[in-house]
Amino acid sequence: AELRALFLLGRSHQEEAEWEEAARWFAVAVGRAASVGLPWAPYSIEARWQLGWVRYAQGEWDKALEVVAIADDDAGPVIPRAIIEATRLAILSARGTDVSGDLRRLRKVWPDEGGVAVFSAGIEIEAAGHVGDAGAAVAAYDDVVAVLTRIWTEHFAGRVRLAAQTLGAIAHALPAVSKSERAALLERADLLRADGDLVAERFAGGQAAWGPEGRAWALRLAAEHLRARWVAGVDAPDRDQLLSVWAATVDAFAEFGSVPELARARTTYSAILRLLGDTTAAREQGDLAREVAHQLGAVVLLDELRASGSTPARATQGSPQRLTAREREILTLVAEGRSNGEIGRQLFISTKTVSVHVSNILGKLGAAGR
Repeated sequence: AELRALFLLGRSHQEEAEWEEAARWFAVAVGRAASVGLPWAPYSIEARWQLGWVRYAQGEWDKALEVVAIADDDAGPVIPRAIIEATRLAILSARGTDVSGDLRRLRKVWPDEGGVAVFSAGIEIEAAGHVGDAGAAVAAYDDVVAVLTRIWTEHFAGRVRLAAQTLGAIAHALPAVSKSERAALLERADLLRADGDLVAERFAGGQAAWGPEGRAWALRLAAEHLRARWVAGVDAPDRDQLLSVWAATVDAFAEFGSVPELARARTTYSAILRLLGDTTAAREQGDLAREVAHQLGAVVLLDELRASGSTPARATQGSPQRLTAREREILTLVAEGRSNGEIGRQLFISTKTVSVHVSNILGKLGAAGR
C-alpha cells in the first residue's frame, strides 16, 4: 500500500510535467522497495520505470541508464525487466546503437504488458524513420495498434504519439519514393492524422487527464501531417500555416519540458525554415537542437541536423566537453587502466552500463580503443 501511494504521488506530478517532484516520489518508492528487499514488486518496478523515463525526459540520460540498470539482472522477472529496458533502448538507439534485436525480443512481451509495447514500438518507428524506411515505420505502428486494441482499447492515449512519429517517418521518406508510393503514403498519412485526432478529441473532451504531454503530441501530429503534404506538394499548406504549426509544436514541447523531444521538434523546424529560405531562424533552431544533441550524445539527431544542411554558427570550443559528466568520470578511470568491471564496482553501476558509456566515449572522441 505504501509503494502504491508513493508511485501515485509521483504519477500525479508527472502528469503535469512537474519533473523534480515526480522524480522525488518515484525515487522514494524505489529506495523504500530496495530497503525491504522488494525491487521487483508491483509499484516498485513501475516507480523505477517512471523514474528512468523522467530522467530521460529531463535529458539526464546517464542517470536514466543507472536507474534502469537493474534490467541486467538475469534473475529478475521477464516482464518487469522488459518494462524498464525500453528506456535504455531509447537512449542507446538515439546514440547510434543498433538495438533492433533487443526490440524484436521485447515484441514477445507486448501481449502481456502494453507499457512495453507502446514505448518499444515508438523506438522502432523512430529508428525506421531515421533510415527513411516509411514502410517499416507503418508496419510497426499497425502491429502495436493491433496488440493494444486487443488488450486495452483502440483509443489509447499513446496512439497520438505513435501516429505523430509514424507521420514523421513518412514525411522524411517522401522525397525519395516513387510517384505510386507517394500516393499510398499520403493516403496513409491522412488516416494516421485521423487516428490521432480522434484519440486526442476523446481525451480532451472527456474526464481523463490530458496534460502538457498530450497537447504537445497532438500539435506534433498536426505539424507532421502538414509537413508530409508540403513535402509531397499535394494539398500543401501555405508557408505561414506550416511555420505557425511548427512554431506552436516547439513551444508546446518547451512547455512540456521534454529535452529530447524539444530537440527533435527543433531539428525538423530548422530544416523547414532552411528550405523556406529563413536561414537566420533555421540556424537559431538548429544551434539549440545541436547543443542538446551534444549533451545527450544523440548522434542520430546530429546526423539529421547535418543532413538538413544545419551547421554550427561557429566552431565549438572545448569539444571534449561534449562528454557528459558521467562520461568524463568514466574516461578518467579508463585512462587509469581500470577494467569495465572495476569501474562498475567503484561507481555502483553495472558492467554492461559501463560498457555502453565506454563505447559512447570512444565514438565521441574518435578513438579506436581504450
